[in-house]
Amino acid sequence: AAGETFTKVLTPSMVEYSYKFGIGAAGAAVLPAYGSSPGGNRKMICWLVADEDSFGEAAIGSEGMEWPCVYHDHSQNFDGGWMGFAKAHALRTGDVCVFERLPDKFIPAQDSGGFTHSDLARGWVTLRVILHRGTSGDVSSE
Repeated sequence: AAGETFTKVLTPSMVEYSYKFGIGAAGAAVLPAYGSSPGGNRKMICWLVADEDSFGEAAIGSEGMEWPCVYHDHSQNFDGGWMGFAKAHALRTGDVCVFERLPDKFIPAQDSGGFTHSDLARGWVTLRVILHRGTSGDVSSE
């Protein structure tokens, strides 16, 4: 439901070389239960929005932007979109990101950032990303 959160301490694989971002069981629990495809792999579009207050100068130029990522339930990973978000906001190892689920909304297919209507029909959610720069010892995570 809206307002639920999960926290991740960013590791080198998330922000330096492979940009592989696993959200884990705590993250998966925050996402809605709708949206399934054959074989039981839930796939949905997650729109990431930077919290401008916590990102400060790293948010300059991306105010109001939403970054589409594809979430795959079988791997609990974001696939695509995360690398662009991480690079655009200069995220680094040791940063802590709190992901807060915002109220669900309808996104017309023509405004879907290149995703097909069938992708959108499987479900979408918006997550506000709140940044704690280099404070992995101060914020609890999964």
